[in-house]
Amino acid sequence: MFRQWLKSLAFGAGTVIPLLFLIVILYLVFRKRQAAGLLAFAGLLAICLITFPGTADLLSRGLLQWSEKWDRPSCLLEPQCQAEAIVVVAGGITNEASLSDWSLVRLQKGMELWHAKKAPLLVLSGGKQNPDFFISEAEALAKEAMRFGIPQKAMLLEQTSRNTYEQAQRTSEILKQHQIKKIVLVTSRFHLPRAAAAFRKAGLETIPVAAIAKGEERMTHPFPSWGNALSVQLILNEYVGFVVYKFLGWL
Repeated sequence: MFRQWLKSLAFGAGTVIPLLFLIVILYLVFRKRQAAGLLAFAGLLAICLITFPGTADLLSRGLLQWSEKWDRPSCLLEPQCQAEAIVVVAGGITNEASLSDWSLVRLQKGMELWHAKKAPLLVLSGGKQNPDFFISEAEALAKEAMRFGIPQKAMLLEQTSRNTYEQAQRTSEILKQHQIKKIVLVTSRFHLPRAAAAFRKAGLETIPVAAIAKGEERMTHPFPSWGNALSVQLILNEYVGFVVYKFLGWL
C-alpha cells in the first residue's frame, strides 16, 4: 500500500502539488529552518490525510445520510410518482465536449425515468463552465440523449447557468413559461440536498432522485491516491456550498 501511495503521488494528477510544495520548502529552508520544518510536517500530514483510503468515506457519511432523506429511489416503481418534467442537472463535460462520468450517470437516470413515463419532458440544465468550450453542458447532454433515442421535441435546454443556484433559477424561468411547476430532479447523491433545496427555493415542486453509479458505495480508491483527494474536495465543496447558499438566501 505504501508503495502504491508513493507511486500515486509521484505520477498521479497531483504531481504539481508536491512539486510546488518542495519548492516552497527549499525556499524556507534557506530562510527560516524552523518554519520550514513546521510547514513540511503540516503539509505531509495533510497530503497523507486527504489521499488515504477512508477519509472521503468518513467525511461523506453525514452528507449521504442527509441525501437519503431527500432521495426517492422507488420513484420508478411508484405509479403516483409523476411530474410534468424531468430535470437533469449537468455534472461537467471534457475539453472534447464528452460527458463527464457524473453527467453521464445523471443523464442515464433521467432517460430511465423518461422511458418509464414519469414525465413527458426531459429538461437538461447546464451552461458553459469554461468560455473556451464550444458547446454547453446541456447541449452535450442533449446530443447523448438523442444518440439513445430521445427525440429532440421531448427535450428543453437551459444553457446559461454556471452553478447550482443559476441552474435552479433559470430552469424555473423556462418551465414557468410552459406552465410547469412539478419536476423530478436528477443529480448525484452527494449533490442532491443542495440542488433539491435550490430548486424548491426557485418555486418548483421537486421530487429528488439520486443518480448512483455502479460501485459508488465507496467514495474512495482502496489505496492512497490523488483520486481520494479529489473525492475529499468534492465532499467538502458540498458542505461549504450548502452553508454559503444558505447564508446568501439561495436555499
